[in-house]
Amino acid sequence: MISTTTGDSNRDKVREILHKSLSKVANEVVVEMKELVVSCDSWTVAASVESAMFEKLGSFEGTQKAKYRSILFNMGDSSNPDLRRKVMFGEISGERLVTMEKEEMASHKIQLQVQNIKEKARVREENRVKSMMMFQSDIIADGSRILSEHRVRISVLRAKQGKDKLISG
Repeated sequence: MISTTTGDSNRDKVREILHKSLSKVANEVVVEMKELVVSCDSWTVAASVESAMFEKLGSFEGTQKAKYRSILFNMGDSSNPDLRRKVMFGEISGERLVTMEKEEMASHKIQLQVQNIKEKARVREENRVKSMMMFQSDIIADGSRILSEHRVRISVLRAKQGKDKLISG
């Protein structure tokens, strides 16, 4: 069994925050899952997750502090019960949680919003590219038309010059 304390105040605080977040799972799951929640010890899961975080990220300072905060925020987010449940039931291990991107940890609602924003951006970019290609096609078509008109003028001028030489000569 993993100890609930490490002797390091920062690590212990992370464990407490994780425990508080995981303790919410009992009130968030459907009745059929209540037994499963009871069989899971939120302190053990919190300690396991924190140990994985410490092993992968090191101490709660410097450049890794943002990753710690991101994980703790997403675990405690009231609109993100699925993440807590998946961590509590072992569907997402502490090791996996540490490597997840912010978007992966986000609530389902946020993930849908991000996906929607990305889709709109993709469509806008496609439309921009199509517009540029049509503009380039118009320029090429205009250029070809202008070039054809220019060739006709040159031919007419040459024809005139040829006639002028015949008349003067």
